[in-house]
Amino acid sequence: AVVSTQSGHYGRDDLKCYHVLAASFATPTWFIYGAYDNHDGKKSCRAMAIYVGSKAFEISRGWLINYNGQMYKYQEGTEVEIPETGCVISLNNLHLTVDCRPGGFPFVVHYDGYMLAHIELFERSTSQIGLCFQNSRGRRINWQIQNQGTKGEDCTISSVISQCEEEADHCLQFSNSCDGSLERACKELSCGKVAPTKEQMCSLSHARKRKCNLLGQNIPGPLSECEDDVCLRKYFILGAGCPQDPFFIGCPREKYLAPENDNAP
Repeated sequence: AVVSTQSGHYGRDDLKCYHVLAASFATPTWFIYGAYDNHDGKKSCRAMAIYVGSKAFEISRGWLINYNGQMYKYQEGTEVEIPETGCVISLNNLHLTVDCRPGGFPFVVHYDGYMLAHIELFERSTSQIGLCFQNSRGRRINWQIQNQGTKGEDCTISSVISQCEEEADHCLQFSNSCDGSLERACKELSCGKVAPTKEQMCSLSHARKRKCNLLGQNIPGPLSECEDDVCLRKYFILGAGCPQDPFFIGCPREKYLAPENDNAP
């Protein structure tokens, strides 16, 4: 696919690692695609494209929102409706939430802006498909736009959900989660290879907290490997995505970003 970037240039996206995470063929139709890349040595969710009816928008790393080919601006802590979709977005507690229920679509997306996401489905039917939908049933049907992997970048997904048997002491902290998904995710990130980075472990910790909150439970204690100053996490995630101005509350730019050099070439 040929795409126009926000800087006015054109590029190519082969869509190899776009997977259908959840979708419904019933009326009204909706699709949630997940784009994955190798970020900091681990497979991560780079972006999610959300199609509702005839409209679409994308949320991507750095909490960036792309609507109609333009960067959609918003502020932390403020609810904003994506035009003509009925979906409402808000950034709170380091998660970008997309609630499409006001538009008649039965799902909410939670994205950490870095590598992990949750999808809440409020209606289940036989018209629904997707990795997330069938993951809870113990299956991983590879609903992929192009089921073609290359030696350079293999996008296939195992159809069998299996536990990594390698030793992973750093994942034991997730064993007391609301279910086994976060410990399994931690092991899958590091099975037989290099352990996750500090930032990746922080993402897993936030994901565990968000997952348990969605299930009506609380996880006590501090978040593992996360900075005490949450603003540092915000600016780290912002810097991991495409360039955009900060939109945070209580995190002044002049304190957390180096001053720009006007004489730089």
